[in-house]
Amino acid sequence: MGTYTASVKPLWEIIDQIADALIALAEWEEGDATWDTTTKTNQNARRVVRHVADGEYVSLIMGNGTLTNGYKWKGLIIIFSSGWDAVAHEPDGSKYYTFAGFESHGSSLATDLALLEVDYRLFTWTGGFVLVGVPMPHSDSHQSSFIAVVERNADKLYADGFTNFYIYTDGNYFYSNYNSTQSSTPLFGVYYKWWKYSRPFAFQSQSGYETPYNAIVSRGDDKAYFTKPILHNDAAHLSPIFQGEMFMFVDQTRGLVDDDEITINGKKYQVAIKQSPNSAAYRSWAIMKAE
Repeated sequence: MGTYTASVKPLWEIIDQIADALIALAEWEEGDATWDTTTKTNQNARRVVRHVADGEYVSLIMGNGTLTNGYKWKGLIIIFSSGWDAVAHEPDGSKYYTFAGFESHGSSLATDLALLEVDYRLFTWTGGFVLVGVPMPHSDSHQSSFIAVVERNADKLYADGFTNFYIYTDGNYFYSNYNSTQSSTPLFGVYYKWWKYSRPFAFQSQSGYETPYNAIVSRGDDKAYFTKPILHNDAAHLSPIFQGEMFMFVDQTRGLVDDDEITINGKKYQVAIKQSPNSAAYRSWAIMKAE
């Protein structure tokens, strides 16, 4: 069974919660016990987990230094890697990087993520995790809501030679600032950027996923109607490989509101329609709450 949490914590505590919840499941294990959240400066608060059957590693890092990617930013860094260097204690092999930045400014950043709390919704289960968060108001001028999804889905439509995972990240503010510029400094030897959608190790793009129909509530029978995201192996949306289970897109103008609950074939989804302290733009999702 999966675990759903709605709470307020700093990012490093959320990272610990995700890692500990996955490691408690038979499908996952600790990737490297030297990675912990004791030191909270720069990129030192971090955890890594390994999927037992597939052998890939998911690294979760609190980016608490002043990272430059067009704008200066802080937030959650995700690295998906095919291997692990047990001597250097870092990701190895093929590596995909992305991030969910939620604190940003054009010139300087005053936020310490060790202290800043995030109002979040989290679901963890055997297939990975989905996290939606909104940072508490701060003096930084580009605070963003965000979503981060790491999902394993072995029910592929065809064998493609790639992993069973996809990664999805988005936000209501940061996305417009980071979609074209890579980091000014490398992390574990790699310059990286934000990618909305990643299919390790096929491709990364700001597209490649689609939802033909966002979830709505019918005026006729007061029921929710939906389409789960269709996930592709190309940015042109011509190679569907599977559908996502852990989240879906919703239309907040057509009956659904924040914190609504949708039940679909016994599975429950929590609606998360989020603005942020510095942007009135909405990002609207429903995340799994009970499988």
